[in-house]
Amino acid sequence: MRAAWYERQGAPEDVLQIGSLDLPEPAAGEVRVRIHASGVNPSDTYSRSGRQAPMAFARIIPHQDGSGVTTIHALKPDGVVASYATRGDPEPKIPFRSLMVKNLTVRAILVYTMSEAAKTAASQDITRTLESGALRPVIGQRLRLDDIAQAHTGVERGSVIGNTVLQLA
Repeated sequence: MRAAWYERQGAPEDVLQIGSLDLPEPAAGEVRVRIHASGVNPSDTYSRSGRQAPMAFARIIPHQDGSGVTTIHALKPDGVVASYATRGDPEPKIPFRSLMVKNLTVRAILVYTMSEAAKTAASQDITRTLESGALRPVIGQRLRLDDIAQAHTGVERGSVIGNTVLQLA
């Protein structure tokens, strides 16, 4: 399979490699997924750079997570706006009147501290709103897998508004 990986931590242009790896066989209870696009998120850059923790494995294939953005108008009255990250603006502007009119609650979420039940419920809610079209991700830049170092650099600098997506297929 064509993939990107790193075997040591550091700057993206120094450690990220692209090439062919053996296609892993799924174990019992697992499935193989053909990935068409991969989101590059701050957590990926923290892991790659060593800012978050030492490497847990000898080889890391990055990008296990994704994100989306929604508007207040898509939310039902008495709903909840959950924000799980905002590196671009540490003090975002909140449309207070729009939230107030719909009696909405704003919650700041750190995914890593959520219970498994809460993660499952959140995933189901997000899937439902994506499928209905009420939630549409904002794509700030689309790059080829060959441009993975550029993608990581853009995310680290906070220079892209929206998600950074690597097109794999």
